[in-house]
Amino acid sequence: ESITSVLNQLDRPNKNLQLQQIVDGEELLIDSNYNRELLYNLEHCIHHQALIKVAVLQNESIVIDENFGVARSTIEYRKQCAQ
Repeated sequence: ESITSVLNQLDRPNKNLQLQQIVDGEELLIDSNYNRELLYNLEHCIHHQALIKVAVLQNESIVIDENFGVARSTIEYRKQCAQ
């Protein structure tokens, strides 16, 4: 239910955003947009999947897709190399 709820809230119009971060007491303002932030979150999730994959592969009884935890750009590159 939680995943479905998140999925139902993702499809929103793109809009400009300004991210604020304070580093060592200095404020940084970074221009971005909704789609860019959504993509960042997707790629960050893939990064965490790669970490999970390292642990899962220690258990030989669990089978996962070879592309689990692999960035889309890497998958596409591997396809091109295989041709």
